[in-house]
Amino acid sequence: MLVLQHDHMQRYSESATKILIQGEAKTIVSVAMYCEGRYTGAITYAVCKEKRSWSNEMLKQLSEVTKIISAHFAKNQVMNHVYQGAITRMEHDTLTGLISFARFHEEVERIILANKTSDYMMIYMDFENFKYFNYKYGYTLGDQVLKDFCSFIIGKTEEKHNLYFTRVVSDQFLMFRTASHEKDEYQAIIEETEKINEEFMLRQKEKFPKSNVVLRTGIYYVTPECRSTSYAIDAANYVRQKVKGGEKGSVRFYDDEMQKQRELENEIVNDMKEAMEQKQFKVYFQPQYSIKSHEIIGAEALVRWERDNGTVLSPNAFIPVYENNGKIIELDFYVFETVVEFIAENLKAGREQVPISINASSLHASDPQTINTYINILKKYSVDPTMVEIELTETAVVSEYESVRKLFDSFQLHGIKTAMDDFGSGYSVLNTIVDIPVDVIKIDRGFITSCLETDRGIYFLKHLIDMIRNLGYQIICEGVETDEQIEILRQIGCDEIQGYWYSKPLKMEDYKELLQSEKISKGGAKHPNRQKVLRYTLGNENLKERKIQ
Repeated sequence: MLVLQHDHMQRYSESATKILIQGEAKTIVSVAMYCEGRYTGAITYAVCKEKRSWSNEMLKQLSEVTKIISAHFAKNQVMNHVYQGAITRMEHDTLTGLISFARFHEEVERIILANKTSDYMMIYMDFENFKYFNYKYGYTLGDQVLKDFCSFIIGKTEEKHNLYFTRVVSDQFLMFRTASHEKDEYQAIIEETEKINEEFMLRQKEKFPKSNVVLRTGIYYVTPECRSTSYAIDAANYVRQKVKGGEKGSVRFYDDEMQKQRELENEIVNDMKEAMEQKQFKVYFQPQYSIKSHEIIGAEALVRWERDNGTVLSPNAFIPVYENNGKIIELDFYVFETVVEFIAENLKAGREQVPISINASSLHASDPQTINTYINILKKYSVDPTMVEIELTETAVVSEYESVRKLFDSFQLHGIKTAMDDFGSGYSVLNTIVDIPVDVIKIDRGFITSCLETDRGIYFLKHLIDMIRNLGYQIICEGVETDEQIEILRQIGCDEIQGYWYSKPLKMEDYKELLQSEKISKGGAKHPNRQKVLRYTLGNENLKERKIQ
């Protein structure tokens, strides 16, 4: 504790004298502050009106007051330190050290709102199926790959002055940076980015030979018309999601065509309810024929969207969108009920009918009430279950094997035939068709076309058809269009076909007229009953037939 009086200034040091002069103080008492035994500063009490003498008791009281103030300051320092640490953590990603997504959004928004986005790009990057890497190598190595990726990308980016880089979540990253090319030079941007991606993927392949680290990148060239960070992020993310596994390129650019596609998809999502209410979804029928008898043996129901603006959308335009958002389930039931109602009306009118197959999404397999919904629709119109057939694609059957198997079991239990569509287009796992409860195998158009190009392919297709038929399945060859295909298929024993050689998909009224004018197979297609047919088992060297009693 130090007491200074103005009339003794000649005795004090220069610094002590300055304190008295600056405050025009008559008397000053300076009391030291301590925190946990460490000197942290001092508090100076000044009396400016007149000189004052301090008793020991008064000095003791000042000391106690100083201790209270010192404790308060120490508490504030701790709180400030904690707060600053929290702010630091909030502003940076704890794994990679990149700025946080919230800060990234704020900084980019500032640039966009200031209309300073000329020659900027929003880049959305992620690792395809990175969860499998984590599963195989563990999260510690997975996290290290993500950190290595950040360092690698920053090192490859020449212009770092206006660079904003963040991790959105998990293995997804966003970068906002100045463009190295003009917008119309997007191919150069793609090639530059692909080169960087390939180099990183190659490095990871060297480190983890059994891994398959694949990068996907979507790029949106930010224009002055872009008015929000969210729009730029959504655009880059949209095009990133269009990069599919197995494609040669790992980068896609958000161009005018992509913009039109995105706008159409938004319309597809937003207009679905109204389209169903107005019955804009129309069911077409493509008949299936016997090559031998030229009789109609069945048909496949296909949906088209005849919009109120006069345009007609094919299934490829809206089915994938509804698969992604789950609305495909509603559309499937809509189509199924339309078909069942059509069959009921024609049976009531005394017209001959053939079984009709209807496509279904694998999403139905996760809902235990699916079979009840289908059966209730059949009961509503008093239609026999044998008049309909439910088909899923080969890819859906294999990817959701267990749940699809249970669903198909339920269909067959209630008398509804089941089919595997597009066989040969993807997995073509033969053991799957042995075990999965399906009645019909529909061989994919592309697979047939490829096989018929060579003698070896024809030989392979013949023996494949023989094998599938001997397993007890009905076989339909899809996409048949030429006289040559018809003749070859006839020779190798595929009798039942579907394709433009006989008929394109027909509107409901046109199909109804076709049934009245063409020969119809009595009872539809002839094929073995899968409930009684055989399974083949390989025992020793003999192939044995085992009938289910």
